[in-house]
Amino acid sequence: MKHLIKNLFVILIIVSGTYLFYRYILPYIVPFVIAGVLTVFIEPLVRLLQSKAKLPRAPAVIISLILIIGLTGTLLTLFVARLVAELIEFSSSLPMYTEMLAKNIVHLRATAESFYFSLPVSLLEFIANNMGTIEKNIGAYLTQLQAFTKEMLNQFIILVSSVPGILVIIFVSLIATFFMAKDRRVIIGFWLRIMPEPWGSKTIQVLKDVSAALFGYARAQLILISITFFNSLIGLAIIDAPYILLMAAMIGVFDLIPVLGPGTIYIPWIIWEIINNNVVFAVKLGVVYIIIVIIRQVLEAKVVANAMGLHPLATLISIYVGLQIFGPLGLVLGPLFLIGLKALAKAGIVDWPSG
Repeated sequence: MKHLIKNLFVILIIVSGTYLFYRYILPYIVPFVIAGVLTVFIEPLVRLLQSKAKLPRAPAVIISLILIIGLTGTLLTLFVARLVAELIEFSSSLPMYTEMLAKNIVHLRATAESFYFSLPVSLLEFIANNMGTIEKNIGAYLTQLQAFTKEMLNQFIILVSSVPGILVIIFVSLIATFFMAKDRRVIIGFWLRIMPEPWGSKTIQVLKDVSAALFGYARAQLILISITFFNSLIGLAIIDAPYILLMAAMIGVFDLIPVLGPGTIYIPWIIWEIINNNVVFAVKLGVVYIIIVIIRQVLEAKVVANAMGLHPLATLISIYVGLQIFGPLGLVLGPLFLIGLKALAKAGIVDWPSG
């Protein structure tokens, strides 16, 4: 009973501390948090350069940063260049798609009117009596759609206006990464000197475990998104879909957002093809979508669990509980909480069942 009370008390303190840190401290130290993550990320490469190339730590850190930034920049440049080319081609085809949509809407309206007047009288009376409710529901849906579009536009404007601030954060993060990576041992030694034992060493152990698990979690998400992207790319290429890179990239981006997912692109696309009487192609799209969803659902818990060193069932429970408590954000917060709890248990701060 004492262990249970102790664990609950520690968890309560951690949750409260995490909220206070997120709410009041994190906005002021974002560049240094990013620098800490980058430091963990480049550490294996730094050690490799030190051991194989016999470089001092400072040059090894500089070369690691240049290699990672250069490689990332090159890949992004090639990807964006291809993406822009497909966007230009797509935008030039928009008038054709608009005209096609207008013709199909006219055709659908004529078909709907013909179908409507062929219905039984009793059903026509029911529709007429409930027309107000139908119009109200349609109006509410259109209002929500308008609000969502306006919010997305506002967020885009905010993002564009914050570009100078983002550039400053990136610059400070890179400089801080260099110093953190170069003086890693000095920083750890300073922390151990100012913190009483055993809290100093336990804190370092927790940070190491959490960093490793977070890196594994990020890698797992990257693997899942890459699987969705490449499966979409291959599937769309097989069915000879247009703008395959553009569409696969958009599907990958939406796959990163828990509440949306690949269906945000696939479902409207399938509906569009049906409206345009491309039923066979719509069926092919549907098959690709179903395959991607099945692969994603089968792999998610297993990949995330392996990356974080957790049992797949524990990971699945953390994802579900996080979703129920925090909504879509809980899909990320649930596993992260489990990561922190396991790190605390490994450091001996809380009791963790063995076996």
